[in-house]
Amino acid sequence: MMLSWSADGRKLAGHNGGIYSYSFDSGRYERLTEFGQYPMWLNDNQRLLFFAQDKLYLLDSRTRKTLEILSVAPNRFQSLGVSHNSRVVYFSLQTTEADIWLASLEAQP
Repeated sequence: MMLSWSADGRKLAGHNGGIYSYSFDSGRYERLTEFGQYPMWLNDNQRLLFFAQDKLYLLDSRTRKTLEILSVAPNRFQSLGVSHNSRVVYFSLQTTEADIWLASLEAQP
């Protein structure tokens, strides 16, 4: 499981059948979404980026509103990172390619 600390160190986000946040101030877990993985806090301590298969989302942890910001279909996200100033997003993709090969089983003289 990938965990992400908020910039102020007061919250921890993770995923397990959705995006969750843990507040060290209150000692409580909060389910923010019912889907997604690899949450990453932005430096405003309120918004997170996360992905679900082929889509990247922005989540407001206070309102719990999500906004799809990028689709990479037919590929899928594999990992996600955010720069310290929250101005650059890094990610890797999982791609699937297919080739068909044909080989003759006839004996050569």
